[in-house]
Formats: sequence, C-alpha cells, structure tokens
Amino acid sequence: MAKIDFMNDGDHCVVGYTPAGSSNWQTIDVLQGTHDWTQYDYDLSFLAGQNIHIYFRVITGSSGTADGIYIDDLRLFASVSYVPNEGHVAPAIKLSYGPNPFTQELSIRLIKQDNQAFSIDIFNLRGQKIRSLTNKSLTSNGESFSWDGKDYAGREVSGGIYFLRVSSADGTKISRKVLKLK
Repeated sequence: MAKIDFMNDGDHCVVGYTPAGSSNWQTIDVLQGTHDWTQYDYDLSFLAGQNIHIYFRVITGSSGTADGIYIDDLRLFASVSYVPNEGHVAPAIKLSYGPNPFTQELSIRLIKQDNQAFSIDIFNLRGQKIRSLTNKSLTSNGESFSWDGKDYAGREVSGGIYFLRVSSADGTKISRKVLKLK
C-alpha cells in the first residue's frame, strides 16, 4: 500500500531490485503524481531462486513542498506454492514489450483477465506525458499496440529513457522503463 503526493515537475519514486552483490539496478515501477492509498502488486516470480535487494528511490527537486510517498503493509511472498489469501488480488493486466532498447518501434502486448477500460501512456524522465496510445475496453483476452517513438505532435522523441505505463479502471498500474536509441 502506498499514498503518493509528488509535485508534477518530475518528482517520482522508483521501485526496483538488484541481484545481491551486483550494481545492475532494475526498475519495477515508477510512482508519480498524487494518489490516495493504493495497493500495488508486483509479480517477482521471474526472480525465484535469486538473492535480491528491493529498493525505493525518491527523485525530487529541492523546490517542492509535496509530502512524497508513504508506504505501509509491505509484504513479500517467497514461496512458489503460495496460494493467495482473501485480500490478495491477481494482477488484472499482464504486460510484455520489446525490443528494449528500441530505435524505430516498441511493440506492446497486453493480456487481461477482464474487459475493464485501460490506458497506455508514455512519460519522459520529467514525468510529463508525451503520448497516449489507447483508452478503451478490451473485448478479448489480449491485444497488441506499438509506439513509433513519436510524441503527441508526431515529432520523433530524442534518444533516452522513457516510462511505459498501463493503467486499468480498477486502479492497477504497471510501469516499465524503456530505452529509445537514436
């Protein structure tokens, strides 16, 4: 559970992991904006059997007066035979994307468990939304999209790090870091 109150000037919190003894930091999610208490669930099954460190890194300018982030009820489940309890909800959306890094086009594939509305947005490092790819309800279990590396005005964005965020109507948010090469 997290409550977020960041200034809309690029302030954010990066949730990530690194294998023990490594300096290879990997982003799981980027939290930004202002949200009341929300449950965030992350499937880390791809890390099974590894010794990892989880981190929360807050990036902020010095001029803001927003509260930042509050984190409560942090739970890690490590068993591969784990059966969810009544309060745990399986993610409504599964996301795959690639290639990462990309030069021309980023392919995005969503697999959903229901037909609720969702949106796909691209943000720059300052937290500014530079493109929305869709905002509709799926009628099938999966659908594919692509980002051509352009902003709202059809201009090609510069090479660098961007964040792909999928949000569903129930409040589920999935964010992934992507790298666009020139």
